[in-house]
Amino acid sequence: MNLEISLVWPEAPSPEPFSGSVRILVIMTVAGLIVGLLHHFVEAEEVNVFGAIVRGRLDPRPVPGAILVALTLLIGGFPRTQGAYRYVSRGLVTWLSEQRKLATEIQRSNV
Repeated sequence: MNLEISLVWPEAPSPEPFSGSVRILVIMTVAGLIVGLLHHFVEAEEVNVFGAIVRGRLDPRPVPGAILVALTLLIGGFPRTQGAYRYVSRGLVTWLSEQRKLATEIQRSNV
């Protein structure tokens, strides 16, 4: 991720409002387009991560797509989205719990 960020953003933009170049607009627009395409072609939908706590399970299949979306947003200069990270972590925990064949209560606790 650091390599991609250094390629896309070789110098840090100025923190002052409306002081950046049109390059910032182009980079963020392209990143938004890539995120839209990822949502269209890859299973990366946003789900109710808090409902997963009650059920004790969050479907891990969209986790790779959610990781791609989160990385694209970070590299594109967007602020990090906590929802994506909660989804990825709970999806991975569900997958690991199922691989280890843990009891339902332990899975719920892990999620």
